[in-house]
Amino acid sequence: DFPMLLVSGENDPIGDMGKGIRKIASRLEKQNFSNITLQLYPHMRHEPIHEQNKQQVYQDIVDWINSNTAA
Repeated sequence: DFPMLLVSGENDPIGDMGKGIRKIASRLEKQNFSNITLQLYPHMRHEPIHEQNKQQVYQDIVDWINSNTAA
C-alpha cells in the first residue's frame, strides 16, 4: 500500500479548521488506501511549514519519510 502523509494545521480556515483534511483521509480510506498518516498541528494554519514552529514540522516530515522508506 502506498504510504501517504497528510499535513495541515488545526486552525486552517481553507481546510475548515481541520475538517477538510480529515474528510480527505476518510475518502482515501474508503478507496482502500490504508497506509495514511494524518498530522494536524495545533495552533497552525494552512501551511505549517511556514509557521513559527516549522522546524518541528520539517522534522516530523523527515521522520515520516525515514520510517516509510527502505534504508
